Amino acid sequence: MDTLLEEVKKQIRAEIKNEFLDMVKTCGLILPNAFEDEGASNSSSSRQDQSSGHSVDQRDPFVDLKDPISCRLGVHDGNTLIVVAEGMARPWRENIVVHHTPLSRDNVHVSIDKCLDSTAPLPVPWSEFAIVGEAEGSFVQWPKKWVLLGQDELRSHKKFKRKERSKDTNESHNKVQDKKA
Repeated sequence: MDTLLEEVKKQIRAEIKNEFLDMVKTCGLILPNAFEDEGASNSSSSRQDQSSGHSVDQRDPFVDLKDPISCRLGVHDGNTLIVVAEGMARPWRENIVVHHTPLSRDNVHVSIDKCLDSTAPLPVPWSEFAIVGEAEGSFVQWPKKWVLLGQDELRSHKKFKRKERSKDTNESHNKVQDKKA
C-alpha cells in the first residue's frame, strides 16, 4: 500500500512539475538548466500528449538548421496563434546570448525583419523592447512553438487584440521610451 501511495505521489509531482515548466516557458521565463533537466525532457524526443495521454513525437525542427531561414513569428491570444512579424530564425549554437541573456532551449534566436502588428507584446521582452515594433531590425528570443518555418500552416491573419497593460508594464515601457528620447 505504501509503495502504491508513493508511486501516485511521484506521478502527481511529475505532472505538476511539467505543468509548471510549461507555464514558465509560455511566459518566456528562463530557468536554470539543472531544474529543467530534472523535469520532462524538452528535446526532440517523444512526450505524452496532455489531452489524449498518447505519446507524441515532438521533433525539434530547429535542431537541424544549418543556415538562417525565413520564418513567421506569432504570439498567443487565447487559443489562437497570431502572426505578428516576419523574420529569420538562426541556427542553434552553444552559448548563444541574446541581449545579455543566454538563449533558452525552448526559444529560438530570430531577427524581426518586418512587423505585421507593431503593438503586439514580445513573448520574451527585455529592458529595451516590450513590443514587436520596438524590436524591428533587432535580434530577440522567441518561443520555438510560436515560430512558423517554411510551409508551416498559418493559423491566423487577424491582428493581435491588445489587452490593457498592467501598471508595471506601462511604467517599464515608459522608462524604455524615456531612455530612447
